[in-house]
Amino acid sequence: MHGSTELAEVSTGHESNRQKLIPVKIAVNALSVQGGGGLTFLKNLLRHLLLIDKKNEYLILAAEEKVEALEIRNHHPNVRTLIYPSRGWVARGMWEQMLLPWVMRRERVDILYSPGNQGPALFHYPFVVFIQNVDPLIRGFKGYPIRFLFKREMSRLLMRASVWRARKVIAVSEYTRQLTSRAFGYPLEKIVVVHHGSPEDGAMLPDREASPLGSAEPSRPYLLAVSTIKENKNYENLLEAFAIVCSEISQPVKLLIAGEIEDKVCFLRLRSLVERKGLLSRVDFLGKVEGAALRALYVGSEGLVFPSKIESFGLPPLEAMAYGVPVVTTWEGAEGIDYENGVHCWVEEEDEAIAERVCALLRDSDARNRMRDAARSLVEAKYSPSPVVDGMMGIYSDMARRR
Repeated sequence: MHGSTELAEVSTGHESNRQKLIPVKIAVNALSVQGGGGLTFLKNLLRHLLLIDKKNEYLILAAEEKVEALEIRNHHPNVRTLIYPSRGWVARGMWEQMLLPWVMRRERVDILYSPGNQGPALFHYPFVVFIQNVDPLIRGFKGYPIRFLFKREMSRLLMRASVWRARKVIAVSEYTRQLTSRAFGYPLEKIVVVHHGSPEDGAMLPDREASPLGSAEPSRPYLLAVSTIKENKNYENLLEAFAIVCSEISQPVKLLIAGEIEDKVCFLRLRSLVERKGLLSRVDFLGKVEGAALRALYVGSEGLVFPSKIESFGLPPLEAMAYGVPVVTTWEGAEGIDYENGVHCWVEEEDEAIAERVCALLRDSDARNRMRDAARSLVEAKYSPSPVVDGMMGIYSDMARRR
C-alpha cells in the first residue's frame, strides 16, 4: 500500500525547472468544517495521509477554533498550516469564493481539496469537492425562519456551481451520489463514492474502568444518542420510543443525548416533550462532546439509538460498531453501512419497534455480546481508514497526471 500512495509528480511550469519534477502541493480547505461527521472524517484522513505520504506537500487552511480539534501537527516536514479567524457562513463563503483562489495561486497549490460541499466555483481553479451533507438538497422545509431557508438555498446554489466546476466530485455514500446527480443533473458516472472510515481508536478494546470523563462520568446503565439537534435527526420519535422503554424496563436506564443544538426551536420542543412524558430525571442533554470524552460515552453505554430520517452517511452507528456498542437505528440512519439487519445492528422505523429492540438488548446480555462482536468484525473488515485514504490518494494521483 505504501508504495502506491505517492502522487504523480508534475512540472513547475517555470523555465528554470522545466526539466525538474517536484512533488504535488495539495491544499485542504478546513475552514468550513464545523463538527460531527465532517470533522471526524477530515481529522482521520489528514492523520493517515501524513503517515503514509512523506513526499507531497500539504497546506491546511483552518479556523483558529478548529486547529486543536483537527489535531493538526506542524512537526510533519511536508505540512504547513494557515490559520484564519473564525467567520460566519456569509463572510466565510465570500472569502472562499473571492479570495481563496488568490491564496492558492500565491502558495502555488496544485490541487485544492474542498470537503465542505463547495469549492471556489466563481474562478477557474483545480479542486476536488466532497459532498458530505445532503441537507441543502432536501426540499419541503415549511415553517422555518427566512434566514434558515435563505442559507439553505444559497448553499444549494453554491453546491450546484461547485459540482459542475470541480475537476472531481466525491460523495460520501451511494445515496448521496444518487441525490447529487438528480438534484443538479450531473452525470452519475462522474461521481466517486468514498465512504467514512471508522475512528482510528476503534480497534482499541473498550475499557470501562478508565474514562476521561472524570467526575462527569454518567450513572449507568444508559443509552446514547449522538448527533446535532435538528429536525431531521428525529429526536421526538426517539423520546417517544424511550418513554416506552422506561415503562417496560424495571432498571432505571437513562438516555444521554450528545450533540450541539443547531435548531433551537427543535430543542425547545424536545425539552417540552421530556417534561410531558415525565422523563426529566431520565434524559440528559449534554451538548457537544468530542474526542476521548465521546469515545468514553460510547464505550460506557448499553447501546446507541439513532433514528435519523436524513443522513448522507451513518457515522454515529459506524463509530458505535467500531467501539463494540450495539446499535438500534433506522434505514436512513444506517446509510452507507453494509450491515445485515439483526446481526450487525437492528434497523427499525416505528417507535414501538425501536423500543422493542432496545428492550430486548437491555434484557439479553448474550445478544448484546453477539451483536457487538459481529459489528466490530464488520468494521475491521470493511471500514478501516486505510482503504479510505487509498481512495483519496488515487483521486489526487489521477488529477495530478491530468494537469
